[in-house]
Amino acid sequence: MRRVALQIAGLMAAVTFLTSVGATAAPPKPTATYYACTEAGILSLLTMSPHPCPSGATPTSGAFRGANFADAQLRYVRLQSVDLRGANLVGADISHANLKAVFAKGADFAGVHAIGTQLYAANLRFSRFTGANLTGADLSGSKLAGATFDRADFWGADLSNIDAPGVRFNGAAFLGVNLDRANMTTATLSGVRSGGILGQPELPPDWSIHVGYLLGPTANLVGANLSDLVLRGVDLSRASLEHADLSHTRFVGANLRGAKFGSAAITGVAFDETTICPNGRFFAHGGNCPA
Repeated sequence: MRRVALQIAGLMAAVTFLTSVGATAAPPKPTATYYACTEAGILSLLTMSPHPCPSGATPTSGAFRGANFADAQLRYVRLQSVDLRGANLVGADISHANLKAVFAKGADFAGVHAIGTQLYAANLRFSRFTGANLTGADLSGSKLAGATFDRADFWGADLSNIDAPGVRFNGAAFLGVNLDRANMTTATLSGVRSGGILGQPELPPDWSIHVGYLLGPTANLVGANLSDLVLRGVDLSRASLEHADLSHTRFVGANLRGAKFGSAAITGVAFDETTICPNGRFFAHGGNCPA
């Protein structure tokens, strides 16, 4: 019941973000049944017929290790529990596909379109999802150790219970994402954008969650609503806080070294004497905090 409630809440939290950028609804699911055939390691999708695979091709046996699916159109395909180790899916469209429990260690998903894709309990260790669109995808319970998700878009995705030691999320977007019980203690989160986050993940020591935002060094908090908070001991060094709402927020023992506050709303903002200001000085000793 807890997971169902979080999923429902995650979808509701993501609606505002998705509608704000004019996201369009998913196209209707095809009525034909699709399944896979292979020929010389290349996958093709065919509708069901008395003789579905062309001469020289064979139905899928569940193993596509090292296969080349670059730029392939694989929407709605069912490849549950198949072997995709080392496969090339660069630029492929796997939106709404069923890849539950897929074994894709070391596979390359860079630039993949995976909107609404089921990747529940998948083994994605050391895989590459650089620039991937994972809007609404379900990666819950997946093993991600050593994977790269730099600049990936996770809007409305479910990342609950992921195991993500050493994973790179640099520049990724976490908006309306379920991160409940995610193991991210050694992940890198440089420049991440966030908002509407659900659940309590395990984060690196210098990162924390406040009102649905990920706060940490280099965080992208442009336009974030952080008003009326007491931010005690947070590390926002080199963070981007331009256009953020910091009205009546109090910083206590915070690290704001190198942070950018351009056009932020700072009415009533306060800093205690131990807060380090953008110029690297304590507020009580010549710090230039934007009071």
